Amino acid sequence: MNSRDIISSMSFIDTELLERSENRVPKRRRAYRIAAAAAALLLIFGAAFGVAKAAGAKEPAKLPEKYAFMADTEVPKDAVLPPSQMGNETAVFMPGHDDLYNIKRTYEESDVVCVVTIRDWLGETEGDLVALNTFYEAKVERVYKGDPGDSIVVVQAGSSDGLFNNKPLFTYGDKLLLGLVRYPKGPYANNAYSILGVELSVAYLATDNDGTVYVLDEVGEFSYWTEVECPELHFTNYADDQALVEELYKDLAKYDTGIVWALKGHWDGYYSDKESYLLNTAGFRPHVYSFEELDAFFAGME
Repeated sequence: MNSRDIISSMSFIDTELLERSENRVPKRRRAYRIAAAAAALLLIFGAAFGVAKAAGAKEPAKLPEKYAFMADTEVPKDAVLPPSQMGNETAVFMPGHDDLYNIKRTYEESDVVCVVTIRDWLGETEGDLVALNTFYEAKVERVYKGDPGDSIVVVQAGSSDGLFNNKPLFTYGDKLLLGLVRYPKGPYANNAYSILGVELSVAYLATDNDGTVYVLDEVGEFSYWTEVECPELHFTNYADDQALVEELYKDLAKYDTGIVWALKGHWDGYYSDKESYLLNTAGFRPHVYSFEELDAFFAGME
């Protein structure tokens, strides 16, 4: 509503009220004038508030077409979620040196390297904590190595009965960069893949307020050993930008509060060298990389 509309409304209200009060006492007429003025003020304030609200509203950031899947943050009511994402017990296993993967080794030793969006929880194995695994349907978004098709089954170590190294189970909506190897057993053997190094080649994708996509290495080893063993790659680490990190937390929390909890735990307590890590379970500090940089790297490995 512009000023001309407001003035017109004021005039209409005042005239109508005066006509109704022609044969009444002056006091009644003054009351109608006051009411008309109050109504006009409400219109003015309402219009001003609407303009301010419209000016302050920010259009959602438009993602490049190849990253459009990052806008998929809705969890449908009929989504099948893990019975307990945080587990009822904790199974702790210490990885050996041979399980440490930098980005090049991840690519070389994986059957499939891809980005997926986790969909429904399919089930989990039961029994000894050492043998627990959880199965998820996953939509394949980008492929850098292998030919997995449009949909695969991702196998994660741990279950709702016991977590592996206290890592939350995946849940519907998680967007992951994964190094995968064939999982040749169980009901999904024809299309199932487990994670290379059990957990070490897992990175979460998240978007900041401007629509830029970043990669967070939850365990910290994937990126740590990349920097130590592949310094020529020069990937930029944005982990010290706390404002950015908070934006990424907010994006992840749209569908996965468990991983936000785990990431914050790693940010508060981490280890700067291999020896101290092998004596503890908190892991290295998570790194934050530009997905554009990693996307270009993996595309160049084809």
